[in-house]
Amino acid sequence: MTRRQARWPQRAQRAAAVPSPHARAGTAFNDRPDRSRMHIQLLTQMANDIAQFFAAEPDHASGVNGVADHLTRFWDPSMRKQIIGHLAAGGEGLDPLAREAVQQLASTQKPLH
Repeated sequence: MTRRQARWPQRAQRAAAVPSPHARAGTAFNDRPDRSRMHIQLLTQMANDIAQFFAAEPDHASGVNGVADHLTRFWDPSMRKQIIGHLAAGGEGLDPLAREAVQQLASTQKPLH
C-alpha cells in the first residue's frame, strides 16, 4: 500500500472500482460510430459557410467552382463521400450554391468505396 492509498483509502477504492471507458472491447474512441464520422449537420454547415464566402464572386459559375475546388483540396475523402451521399439522399440543409458545388463534385469525383 502506498502512502497515498493509506491516507485516502476511499479514493483508491473508488478509482479501482470505476472502469475506464476504453477498457471494454469495441469502445475505443475511434471505434465509436458517432466519433469516427463527422455529423452530416456539421458538414452541411461547413459547406454552407464555404458557399457563403464564394457567393461574393461576380460570376455564379466561378463561385460554384470555388466551392467545389475548396472541398476537393481541403476536405478529407471521407468527408466528401459523406456530403455527396447526403446530397443523394435529398441534401437537406444545403444552400443552393453548396448544393451545386456538391453536385459538380459528385460528377467529377472517382467513386469512393
